[in-house]
Amino acid sequence: MNHIEKAIRHVAKNVDKERVSIACGYMYLHRSPLHVEDPQLEDDIHDLMEEYGEEHDLPEGWWQSEVDENDIVLRLLNEE
Repeated sequence: MNHIEKAIRHVAKNVDKERVSIACGYMYLHRSPLHVEDPQLEDDIHDLMEEYGEEHDLPEGWWQSEVDENDIVLRLLNEE
């Protein structure tokens, strides 16, 4: 398992799954990104990904070349 997968697990443990479901529903319904539907959830995901990076001595923004908050929230929905 790579750092991205581990970090997403870290996020999954620390966000409200119902909130993720609601945000994903609105994203699909309105065809809009997470920052429009739930900017606080987007900030929480960002902060948790950075927190994981800090705990594992990874540089700031280490994950952003592979995934963004929209990708992560959809992965969280699929993990439920």
